[in-house]
Amino acid sequence: MGEHVLVIDDDQNIVQIMQLALQSGGYTSEAAYNARDGMAKACSNPPALILLDYNMPGKDGFTLLQDFRSIPELEDVPIIIVTALSIPDIVSQAVTLGVAGFLVKPFDLSTLLSHVQKALKKD
Repeated sequence: MGEHVLVIDDDQNIVQIMQLALQSGGYTSEAAYNARDGMAKACSNPPALILLDYNMPGKDGFTLLQDFRSIPELEDVPIIIVTALSIPDIVSQAVTLGVAGFLVKPFDLSTLLSHVQKALKKD
């Protein structure tokens, strides 16, 4: 079994597509549909990587990313921001926050897997 990836996105269709892509790439995955559930799942079973939607109700992806960074078990987990918004300010903030990647919806499955492989590559 491959490395474990946590997918956090409020759009169930997007989550399903990402999980199928991850499975085809040999990864295991778990889904969360809101920030609270994502935090609980990340803490109970720390993943090798987190795919995190930027725009979610209640708490945006950057705020949740900062929450993850404040937890010792999660501070070094690579996070890829997934968003439909390719706004320069958002991209700039993502880079400042040290994300492992930035994926703009819609994306093709090979692009998703490429981002995941790059983020998980151990030097």
